Amino acid sequence: MEGFSVPFFGFLLGILVFLAIYGVEPLRVTGSGWIFQGVIESDILQHYAGWMFFRDSPWTWPLGLALNMGYPYGANISYTDSIPIVSIFFKAISAWLPEHFQFFGLYTLLSFALQGAAAALLLRLFTKEKVPALLGTAIFLFSSCMIERAFRHTALASHWLILFALFLYIKSVRNHDWRWIGGFGILNLLAIGIHPYLFVMVFVIFCAAFLSLLIDHSEGNCIRKKICFSFLLILLITFASGSAIGLFENDQVKPAGGFGFYSLNLNQIYNPTAKGMEQWSALLPKQPQEEGQEDGLYYLGAGILLFSMILFLRVISLAAFSPHQRAALWQKAKILTSKYFILLITCLLLLLFALSNRITWNQTVIAAYPLPDRVVSMFNIFRSSGRFFTVVYYLWFLTVIIGVFRFFKKRKNIVLFVLLIIQICDMAPALKEKYTYFHQRYEKPYIAEIWTHIAQNYSKVIVIGENRDLQLAGWIGDHHLKTNMMFSAPVHLNRFWEKTKEERDELLERIIRGEELEKDAVYLFDSEAILPEISAGLNSAYEIIRTDNYYHVYYIILPRESG
Repeated sequence: MEGFSVPFFGFLLGILVFLAIYGVEPLRVTGSGWIFQGVIESDILQHYAGWMFFRDSPWTWPLGLALNMGYPYGANISYTDSIPIVSIFFKAISAWLPEHFQFFGLYTLLSFALQGAAAALLLRLFTKEKVPALLGTAIFLFSSCMIERAFRHTALASHWLILFALFLYIKSVRNHDWRWIGGFGILNLLAIGIHPYLFVMVFVIFCAAFLSLLIDHSEGNCIRKKICFSFLLILLITFASGSAIGLFENDQVKPAGGFGFYSLNLNQIYNPTAKGMEQWSALLPKQPQEEGQEDGLYYLGAGILLFSMILFLRVISLAAFSPHQRAALWQKAKILTSKYFILLITCLLLLLFALSNRITWNQTVIAAYPLPDRVVSMFNIFRSSGRFFTVVYYLWFLTVIIGVFRFFKKRKNIVLFVLLIIQICDMAPALKEKYTYFHQRYEKPYIAEIWTHIAQNYSKVIVIGENRDLQLAGWIGDHHLKTNMMFSAPVHLNRFWEKTKEERDELLERIIRGEELEKDAVYLFDSEAILPEISAGLNSAYEIIRTDNYYHVYYIILPRESG
């Protein structure tokens, strides 16, 4: 095994784990049946539709604007979670792609591979031996947190960004080498082009590295100036990239509410309750939690939990029965705390934010404290606060694996292998369900003949009222039509509805007054409440057709056929 690159083998291991769980169906770029069926929930359709509308839209500045949805205003694909940096790349080569193209399978495959590479790099900081590094890498790949996110919230499964950020932090602080901070330039650029939540996590670790290096070089003015210059340069590159995508455009977002609702429950490290899954763990039972806290799964897994307890008891026993060992452990703890103090404070702050100001255990609120309305409004931009526990989650993995390296030196390979097997066996029900989903026959929702007629004869689908039907949005995007529909994240969606309310109300009034409509557009609505008014006032040149396409009743306004 001498001479091979552990990160490269970690990369390959990530590919193998992906294929073992999902197979090759999601890698079929022209296949979207599994997307239209939804993975646990329908958010994957939001990601796919955002990409399709963006692909068919003309190029704009900022680059991430998709004019074909929310027409004529458009919307930024950062808010449809369509992975802007990847969408922009594939749009640039769109002429050479198939008519119907999805990249979410390829991207998730790459995420697994990069998770393996990043985990291997991180673990090589703590062991020179290759076998334990690869066994630890495999443990990182069987992360419930990542596997649960994959394809449900594809961009948010890019946990390799966090692992690379931790690698850069530890490498720079341990080696007292400020030059490693330069890697955050690339990492921040990637993160801001993938998902805002992940960008914040990576950016916070970047800031922690910057502060740690400043403290470390407190007496070297020249080096401190270089560190500050690097920080400002990376900051400039980062926000220039975000501006190029359009993430910081004015009037894009409005806090949607939910901070304290989509929070972390204290039981989630041992609670295998996953959204839409009957059973995640074969060994531990589901625990009760508050509504909204199923947004993410932060279950550590039976293997990590078991060895967390074993290592904790080992440390306690050494400290209790050996004064020499107690002194050595205390000295080591002081050194580590001093070296990684900023990272520990960062993790504490992320944990507190994840818990929110309403701290729960099971279905009991054990502590709550008020926050100023302005602070709550700001926090609501990142209302799913539980997601910020992800950094602590992976540091927990890292701590346990390093603990095995240190306390089971001669038997660490066996112990890591046992930990890995327990971890895999524990999540076997979830892995089986994931495998089954991607090895079934997919059928797109029923398509009535009227929809074929619309796709062939019209260029726009105008929806009356507020509508976020992702099945319909996916169909419209798949057929290269424009639409005034919006189906973005709530922080953007609420603002869009607010901005366009007057225009939507005016459209309804025009229809009721019997005015002529755009010739290249078809109009539809699903509200029974407005059906009588529209029927009574509609111009006689038009008719209303009822269809139950996509398991949803719609009323479509079309020109009457002559004769």
